[in-house]
Amino acid sequence: MKDIKEYNHLEVESKHSQRWLSLAIYHSPKPNPKNRFSVVIPPPNVTGSLHMGHALNITLQDIVCRWQRMLGKDVVWVPGFDHAGIATQYVVDKKVQEEGKNRLEMGREEFLKRVWEWVPQSRNSIRDQLVKLGASVDWKRERFTLDEGFSRLVRYAFKRLYEEGLIYRGEYIVNWCPKDLTALSDLEVEHEEEEGKLYYIRYPLEGEEGFITVATTRPETMLGDTAVAVHPEDERYKALVGKKVRLPFVNRVIPIIADERVKPEFGTGAVKITPAHDPLDFEIGKTHGLEMVQIMDEFARINENGGEFAGLDRYEARKRIVQRLEELGLLEKVENHRHSVGKCYRCKTVLEPMVSTQWFVKVSDPRIKERAVQAVLGFLQKKGKETNLQILYTQGLEVTLRVVKDHQTKLVVFIKEGVEFVVGKKDGEISYIYVPEGREDLLQIAKDLGEQFSKANLVVKVKDGAVLIREGLEEKLTGSLLFIADQEGLKLEDKLLESGEVFLEAVQKSLKVKWERNQKVWEEERRVRFVPENWKKIYLQWMENLRDWCISRQIWWGHRIPVWYCKDCGHINVFTDDDFDRVYDKLIFNLLADGKIKEEFTPEEVEAVLKSPSFVHPELTVLEFYKKFVFHKYHATDVSAHSLRLFFTQDLNPTALITNRRSRYRYNPQTKKFRFVLYCKKCGSENLEWERDVLDTWFSSALWPFGVFGYPENTEDLKSLYPTNLLVTGFDIIFFWVARMIMMGMFLWKIFPLRMFIYTLL
Repeated sequence: MKDIKEYNHLEVESKHSQRWLSLAIYHSPKPNPKNRFSVVIPPPNVTGSLHMGHALNITLQDIVCRWQRMLGKDVVWVPGFDHAGIATQYVVDKKVQEEGKNRLEMGREEFLKRVWEWVPQSRNSIRDQLVKLGASVDWKRERFTLDEGFSRLVRYAFKRLYEEGLIYRGEYIVNWCPKDLTALSDLEVEHEEEEGKLYYIRYPLEGEEGFITVATTRPETMLGDTAVAVHPEDERYKALVGKKVRLPFVNRVIPIIADERVKPEFGTGAVKITPAHDPLDFEIGKTHGLEMVQIMDEFARINENGGEFAGLDRYEARKRIVQRLEELGLLEKVENHRHSVGKCYRCKTVLEPMVSTQWFVKVSDPRIKERAVQAVLGFLQKKGKETNLQILYTQGLEVTLRVVKDHQTKLVVFIKEGVEFVVGKKDGEISYIYVPEGREDLLQIAKDLGEQFSKANLVVKVKDGAVLIREGLEEKLTGSLLFIADQEGLKLEDKLLESGEVFLEAVQKSLKVKWERNQKVWEEERRVRFVPENWKKIYLQWMENLRDWCISRQIWWGHRIPVWYCKDCGHINVFTDDDFDRVYDKLIFNLLADGKIKEEFTPEEVEAVLKSPSFVHPELTVLEFYKKFVFHKYHATDVSAHSLRLFFTQDLNPTALITNRRSRYRYNPQTKKFRFVLYCKKCGSENLEWERDVLDTWFSSALWPFGVFGYPENTEDLKSLYPTNLLVTGFDIIFFWVARMIMMGMFLWKIFPLRMFIYTLL
């Protein structure tokens, strides 16, 4: 007997996972829409390695997918990775700093080169972990939230939302990270309870003796105060409302106002209002028309509005201000105070609320909010389709049923006479009925039986018996019989006669055909189901208190916002490749918008990029990736430097000049390079400036479940695989990710994720 060696998991994992990978045994190229089970992996960030939470998540998905395959389903489990904007930039920035370099000195282009050098290493490490876990994903469908297809989809989604008034640009109070130098959405803020101080500061009344004392945890922000507020019902301060105080250090005279949002029980009941550095103060400031004085720069240092404290870090400024207040006799007292402090979810830096011009999605709009709520509450939706029923009136109908298995006939049933009707079904609907001429009374019975046996594809009713022949032996059946053919085989009533595929042969003396066209209407419940169910309630509560989603980030790694500002007329232009008709124009625009080619380029540089290996699928070129995963067409299109040069210069020929057609390409004889020209959609100017901010990572993640199947193109995968059947994810990203996927799916697709079950890991 051969000795059993000690189990070596490294050897076993490597051997079998590589074999599965090389054979692509989990690839389902053309899944049957009627028999499919689709899942998208929650894409892990490319910033590190998988942890135990990922392993648990992948294992649960893998169990379900393998089980569904055992049930005979066409399973499509799509893998992929998230570009993780802030997190990835943070990691690479640290590496750059370790080299004694500075990201800002390097510049955008050079820094992004470094990111693209590092990302494949990290991505491949995570990919190897997924392979070794034995995850039965379809690697031929792998995607990346910053690949050419997703970048194109992000621009498309942004344009749709913008044109429908659901994306806007405006001044708003945002959560600013002075380390990562970017705004964060409310969901990206981590609140931690900390021991702090509550400072009681006296503000001298203007034009009379006395003062009003305010309480604050952040005395440095007093430099930006533009009012003091009290509750209108607070008897202590009613006589002071309408009067003014003089703000220490900056000598600004500010009013005392009354507002119901002030909490009389906090501190002294009088609060300082700093509209540019506090969310509630911002709202109060808008209500009362207060000035917004910003007193910090992007690094959280006091700016020129801070008078004698200008140039100090916020915490150093706090110490100095408290010291000066004591010297002036304006610091009444200091108390210990435990309070919640907002921190960056990535670098843990204490955030600074600041008024800034940002881009927002109006998620509070009913067109987004109500649909996302309805998707989870569920509702009955009427559906309908036209059915065509062929009725064949016969004389002398004879029927033969053959059961075939493994290319061999296992059973034959002969019915020479006494056939009352034959019902044939296709895709669950009755498609034809054979019935004896003059027996209209049997039609309704035939239809009822066809509906009753919902899984059958053939129903045959006989009144005078039949003959069965199996392996050369004949058996006679008498009396009234009902034969049913379904996926299992041929049955007599509920008894299985033989398993296999059933074929019908019908012979008749005469035949008359009639068509019935009917409109079938039914109701279906559509909803997203949470497991455990308690997360449904939490989701709905969160949806009731939505604030508009800040989607702009002041970083470099990510999807650059597809907005070009006209410097002549001020118009905001949003471009996608839908603005261009020619294939080459679409390619060049996408390459530019993705940062794959510079503002000026040569045909050779474009060819080199298009013929380089794809980041996601190195077995394909970038051009082949465009054809297969982005456009899903133009398969005959080839690109060479020669063909590009001819194309770029054709706009400059005499014919084009005569027709006054605007040239899309401009040649620079000094650099010997071309430039792709965008024109203002309002005034036609070329003087456009591209927005420098990028989009929140969660914006592209919200498009993940339909983007992987080819949206915005109307692909076969999209029609057959979306919505998905299952999502397994953590409860901590229900609002970051799940809610936004539902919002975007409901708005862009107007499809309720009927088959999406969300299992939340505790």
